[in-house]
Amino acid sequence: MTIPELVPLLKSIERFHETAMSKTGLSNFGENDYLPRLERLMAACDEEGGLNEAMYRFVCEQVTNTLCARLIGEENLRQFPECLSHTIERPIIIVGLPRSGTTALHRLLASDPRNQVVELWLAGSPMPRPPREEWESNPVFQANKDFFVALSESSSDTRAYHEMAPHLADECSHLLFQDFVSPSVSAMVRAIGFDKWLLDADITEPYERHGRMLRLIGSTSPEKRWVIKDPPNLSRLNLLLKLYPDACIVHIHRDPVQTIPSLCSLMSTMHRASGGNDPAFLPEREMMWWPVAMRRALEVRRQFPQSFFDLSFKDFVSNPVGSVEAVYKHFDLGFPEQGRSAVKSHAEGNKRDKHGAHSYTAEEFGFSDEGLREQFQFYFDACEEYL
Repeated sequence: MTIPELVPLLKSIERFHETAMSKTGLSNFGENDYLPRLERLMAACDEEGGLNEAMYRFVCEQVTNTLCARLIGEENLRQFPECLSHTIERPIIIVGLPRSGTTALHRLLASDPRNQVVELWLAGSPMPRPPREEWESNPVFQANKDFFVALSESSSDTRAYHEMAPHLADECSHLLFQDFVSPSVSAMVRAIGFDKWLLDADITEPYERHGRMLRLIGSTSPEKRWVIKDPPNLSRLNLLLKLYPDACIVHIHRDPVQTIPSLCSLMSTMHRASGGNDPAFLPEREMMWWPVAMRRALEVRRQFPQSFFDLSFKDFVSNPVGSVEAVYKHFDLGFPEQGRSAVKSHAEGNKRDKHGAHSYTAEEFGFSDEGLREQFQFYFDACEEYL
């Protein structure tokens, strides 16, 4: 039920900015091209969201915190402009349907000391990455740590579905949402009109800023290779290859009959943990987005086969270290003993279902195996050997 006395989100944008400036003591949000996207998102949440008070507060907090992160990133770019002289060469870009092992592969590759990733705490406070031994004494890191401990205690299921902690590699969505081109809110609140628009929007400038944030975060170790991952990148590979033409794209494949219900289960759990009252829009949203994203990815793969390595989820689960070796061999990246040892140690300490099994059925969300297979038949036709 909509709470009539709450100020519409679209009319609250100025307040969000004022709160962010008050919390950070900063005022430079950078280029204001993000504002029309924020306005469009807030309008969609107002019109479609049917927000209860808890979800209204969730959106307000998400937007305010995101604007804080944007302020912090812009301030640190001002303080460390030399970071922009660094180049991002041959980044590894992991793509696949959500729940296809992309996070596990991301974190496995992050264990190789030659690589670097966006750690969750730095995505929310973009700054040059401090030495690892200083993180525990950093108040920003500690605040993040306290938050995720509390989240885990309040919703024990979340660790089984998707473990989150400040030191872990996480998605680029946290940086991209600072330009409001990530479904961080629309995956939790019905805003399908915004998502449909976003699929075809020109988001070149947000991805250019994303690159600047990577250079800022990685400025203390510019020699390390970037490994980035964000599920919506599946629909944006043309753009990513324009920005990083030498990118090494690892496409991990898993049967969508498993991935789509798993995604809906994860998002339903997160929705409930945030106080949501009706996640019934999730199946419609996911089926609006992911078949389109996959079609686009396969077309880019057809055009630029040399940029891709196809990895089966089944092969990755059965032999994670061997999968990393295959990726490195395909792209001629080498695999020295130090990296191999670190990857092997991570794989042994982070086996699948480490925090419990994730249980769900397709029928819970109105799907059938046959219906999902029909919607993704084009994917099975193109990549059956990996599924």
